[in-house]
Amino acid sequence: MLTDVHTSARSPSLAKQPGCPGRVVPVPLEDPLSRAFMLFVQTGSAASKYADNRFYQAHRLSMAKFLVLLALAMNGGKTTHSVLADCTNTSRHNITTLVDRMEKEQFVATRRSLRDRRSVEVILTERGRSAFGLAVPVAHSIVRELMRGMTQEDANGLETHLRTIGSNIDGDGPSGHPRPLD
Repeated sequence: MLTDVHTSARSPSLAKQPGCPGRVVPVPLEDPLSRAFMLFVQTGSAASKYADNRFYQAHRLSMAKFLVLLALAMNGGKTTHSVLADCTNTSRHNITTLVDRMEKEQFVATRRSLRDRRSVEVILTERGRSAFGLAVPVAHSIVRELMRGMTQEDANGLETHLRTIGSNIDGDGPSGHPRPLD
């Protein structure tokens, strides 16, 4: 027997597509780890698309740009490409391309570090600070919408499970490498 998860048609990114049972690929019910993993991956992707859509509709921002602005705000308004790549979980090449686009949009500026001329600092501009301030309420709204129906206890449990998955990805889990499915 296969499972079928249906989605709300409120968001085009979450709506069912013809010939597709929903945003989730059906997996055998007999394998709960695989089913949970598929749901985790596909829900994460759908949530990211949903957030991208909401940020773009509200302020012509992407989720990636919001995360860069957030990382800069959390680091006192300036940091390096490497820190931004880590904070946004992306490659250094992709973060450089994103920062270049954000610099053209005047959300950030770049300059050689005064301490280490080999390093380039990314600096939050006034326009970037303003865009971030306008986007924060949208981020809070996205969280409320997507986490609706979850209690604080549910959220704490979800966070624990996600941290376990993160540790396994990083190789920090109990065995030092991702645990294989039995």
